[in-house]
Amino acid sequence: MTNLLFLSPSSSNSSGLSMYSEDHDIPPNLHHSVSNSQRSDDSRTTKQEAEAVKGSSFKGGGYSPFAPERDAFSPHIPFENSRLLLERTEIYTPDDRSLELGSHKKSGVFLLWWNEFWYLVNKTLPIMAGGILQSMMPFIEVISLGHLGKSELAGMGLAHILIVFSGYPLLFGVIGALETLGSQAFMGAAKHPFLTGIYLQRSILIGSVGFAILSLLWLNAQWALSLLQNDQAVLGFSSLYLRAYFSSFYILFLLDCVKQYLYAQGITYPIPFVQLIGCLATILGQWILVWNQSTSLGFVGIPISMGLGYLAMLASLCLYIYKTDAKRCWNGWSLLSLKGWDQVMQLAIPGSLMTLGSSGANELVSIGAAGLGTTSLAAQSILTTTLRIAIIPNSYIGIVASNRVGNLLGSQQAYQARMSAIAAQSATCIVALFGLFALTTFRVQWAAFFTNEPDVLATAVSLLPLVSVTMGCETFSTCLSGLLRGQGRQPLAACIKLTSFYLLAAPIGYYTCFKFDQGLSGLWIGLLCGHGLTAIAEGICIALTNWAHQVDNCKRRLNSSSNAGYGTISQPSTPPRALAESIAPIP
Repeated sequence: MTNLLFLSPSSSNSSGLSMYSEDHDIPPNLHHSVSNSQRSDDSRTTKQEAEAVKGSSFKGGGYSPFAPERDAFSPHIPFENSRLLLERTEIYTPDDRSLELGSHKKSGVFLLWWNEFWYLVNKTLPIMAGGILQSMMPFIEVISLGHLGKSELAGMGLAHILIVFSGYPLLFGVIGALETLGSQAFMGAAKHPFLTGIYLQRSILIGSVGFAILSLLWLNAQWALSLLQNDQAVLGFSSLYLRAYFSSFYILFLLDCVKQYLYAQGITYPIPFVQLIGCLATILGQWILVWNQSTSLGFVGIPISMGLGYLAMLASLCLYIYKTDAKRCWNGWSLLSLKGWDQVMQLAIPGSLMTLGSSGANELVSIGAAGLGTTSLAAQSILTTTLRIAIIPNSYIGIVASNRVGNLLGSQQAYQARMSAIAAQSATCIVALFGLFALTTFRVQWAAFFTNEPDVLATAVSLLPLVSVTMGCETFSTCLSGLLRGQGRQPLAACIKLTSFYLLAAPIGYYTCFKFDQGLSGLWIGLLCGHGLTAIAEGICIALTNWAHQVDNCKRRLNSSSNAGYGTISQPSTPPRALAESIAPIP
């Protein structure tokens, strides 16, 4: 007897799905029908066949926030790690031609939204906690540098500018491509689950080539840094920092690749424990290499200790994968990793431009503040640190939303992918409003935590309301960028960010600051315009998304010839008309 699964407000299970036998009428609000011949054919499914299908779960199982003890690939209880549609199982999902609220029962739509919202919260909290722990590592670094001397601290700050403009685009560009391809492949390549692991291998190899090229700049960076700084002592420390930090940064790249491999499978809960190990390893490394006089390496020990922390986290994650079912998508190194680089590069290059647009624009404000005097520069340090801390939870909402949307597009759930996007924006709105309220209300206490200089404190307090609004806009743009990455639309997001920040925001900030004598507030007005315009443009793109068309794009990626059949998407032998309509592109 064929099981029909669809959204129902009367659902008793936590995933919001209700089971109906062929004796039940299909609810009219789904606008689907099944022919008598098809119903007769489906009725041939015996109880033994149903049990065989039910027992045909893929080795390794999976994870669910609602029922972690269930098999992830059970055809009857689909959730975030379910395999694709199996034989004799029909999932009736509304298509894009009936997405209006009036065409479904409101309670059923709300239940789906609530499940997606809770999924995002459940998956975001662990990596948010891990992100807070990871953000402590730079603070430990700054504290150690501050005790070594002013030139050492300035040298690290100068090196960080080059890292932002050259290292971060490479890192996050490749990770963004893996985010798209890995999450879509995990749910889309049901015939060969190892495709996610192959995408991981391709990303590591492409990133390694990029790091080999990057080494030519970082290991000989003094000529580039001399364009920004004339102090030879600062230049020397900056060049030394980049040479020592290069290997640590490469380990960080490998760590983020392995993290994304787990995120694609919906696994986030080990992250805070791994980050705790990394923090402890960093503290231990700095005590041995910096603070302990008998073993201290001085300034160079600081970037090396950061690398030790990254290495401890990488080893912990690899051990976790080896000991758990997370290795189900890894089948060893394959020659297929040498193919399909163009597919990764098509997403990695615009992903790098996305990072260059947002992170680079934030850094330009700091560069501009350097010409406004010591007070403005000191206040800018407080404001920049505030923005970096506040954006931690928001960036992880975007990461989880991106992988969730990629999973759903891979499993051909266009409607549920749209609801997940709406839920992500709802969660982002709550976080942004909370941050806006907290930062505006406690701005005096927050600024006083960093400094007791009256002029610096007054400048920072006066600008924190503007910073809080900027933070809210960046919160939305970060989430929306994640949704676009989940769809594989990095080129569109890159065009939006580069246009918003460099063609519009940068001129506005320059003229407001220097031509209209608004000082530091003028620079932040420009940055606010950049994040605001980005959020508006990306929001329009998400609102106008044809989700059924994105499912087709996902299928084309996975069925690429470079995947050698690994991406073949499983389909029922004779897809029911209702199912075919639910995934058909809109004309």
